Amino acid sequence: MHEIRKAALRAAKITSQLLAFSRQQVLQPTQLRLNAVVEEMASVLRLMLPANVRVETTFDPLETVVQADRSQLEQVLINLAFNARDAMASGGTIRIETETRQLDAETGKRLIGIPIPEGDYGLISVIDSGHGMDPTTVAHVFEPFFTTKPVGEGTGLGLDISWRIVVNRHHGDLSVQSVPGDTCFRVRLPLSPDELGEADDG
Repeated sequence: MHEIRKAALRAAKITSQLLAFSRQQVLQPTQLRLNAVVEEMASVLRLMLPANVRVETTFDPLETVVQADRSQLEQVLINLAFNARDAMASGGTIRIETETRQLDAETGKRLIGIPIPEGDYGLISVIDSGHGMDPTTVAHVFEPFFTTKPVGEGTGLGLDISWRIVVNRHHGDLSVQSVPGDTCFRVRLPLSPDELGEADDG
């Protein structure tokens, strides 16, 4: 029964990822305070991750508000956290940070390699203390079905789905920087033009 349950959960996860991959999920954007979303997800992740993986948070003192689909943003954070977990076989620390930053095209090009629309962005950084990735892996990490895990242990969809959610569906950006002992995935979402008081606390 345990193995059947594991197989069913894995099938459900793959189905969900394939639906997102094929853009069949309906986008339901609302006004979200990034700090509130990250704080709640950090509590969830502490329950989902192994005991030897610590989850720490650092919040922007500003109330950063973006317009995003909450469930899809949560899926991105779970995918990034699980990717970080897999990079820390002996345990370690995942640090999730929020930030507000104004970016121009040149700064965007310097940070992520391509120009991005100028404006104010809400940032979520997911940083792990794992083994890091070599340049070849970094170059392919967002490709569909690319995985460094053994056969049967990874779908190769998590990071690709996350990239598609952030970039294609929310007009933001997802980038990665990695050195031995430190990998940082950074989500950038345009700030909402709406009033802060209309944001969804969750």
